[in-house]
Amino acid sequence: MARLLLAAAEIAAVVGLNVHDAPSSDAQSRTGVAAVLDPELTNAALEKFHVTTPGEHAVIVLPENADLENPAAADLIVYATFGKLTDDACEDLLIRTVTFEGSSVGTNITKLVFNVGSDNFNDTAAHEYTYTFTDSGGNPQDVTNTDARHLFDNVPICYMGTPRGVIREPTYRTYMHRQRIMQVECSLNSLNRGHDIKVFWSTVWRGFNSTTNSSIFANDLSFSIGNVANAGGILGSDDHSAISAAIPGCNKKQPVLGPYQTRKGKPRGKPWKRAHHFR
Repeated sequence: MARLLLAAAEIAAVVGLNVHDAPSSDAQSRTGVAAVLDPELTNAALEKFHVTTPGEHAVIVLPENADLENPAAADLIVYATFGKLTDDACEDLLIRTVTFEGSSVGTNITKLVFNVGSDNFNDTAAHEYTYTFTDSGGNPQDVTNTDARHLFDNVPICYMGTPRGVIREPTYRTYMHRQRIMQVECSLNSLNRGHDIKVFWSTVWRGFNSTTNSSIFANDLSFSIGNVANAGGILGSDDHSAISAAIPGCNKKQPVLGPYQTRKGKPRGKPWKRAHHFR
């Protein structure tokens, strides 16, 4: 289960599934622990909620009262875009894009966007990124790429590479687990604080296509970020009731604190024909 750890001096935000950042067993260090599952979040106030509203949401805002219309004046603003792949009202959301803006990103590089460019398993086109820089004339320019060396050469605060271990294709038996296929680490600095961020691209099994006799995959994002105490955003102090409203007719828990909507009995039939709403 993905973990979001909030210590007294920092928040480490992880959005996605199975990042395996287990919390400490020490009771004091667990104060402010937040968790994310599909995507179920626990914010700095230890409130648990299930994101049910697709779209782009401000996840971290520093300082707490920063103007979202003027990101250059903020220390850091992080957005996450939650989306669906089908029109199924009960389908769980996937994090498809993560955006970083603010003075911490840098003076020449003003924005970093990490995006899912493909839903194919272990596809180089999946780990797409865009950086915005200011040219000699003072005009913003966007560059989109997928190459790890290009990112380091042009945004040296970021390093992209494949995760450790063997990358295996997910199956219906592992639908609750993500297989990481790429990751990037960036060290953002400012006069007031620094932020170390990690972004992960992962593949999850989403069903079986009987016509092509092949599995259906989807790619999504998770991320962690440090040193963001006293943040606004839905993982900070912002109200989250509008984005976690219950969806009528969906047989699953959402939001976590109620009203509960639960599935009764075990699913039957072939694995790819089961109605997995917790993918």
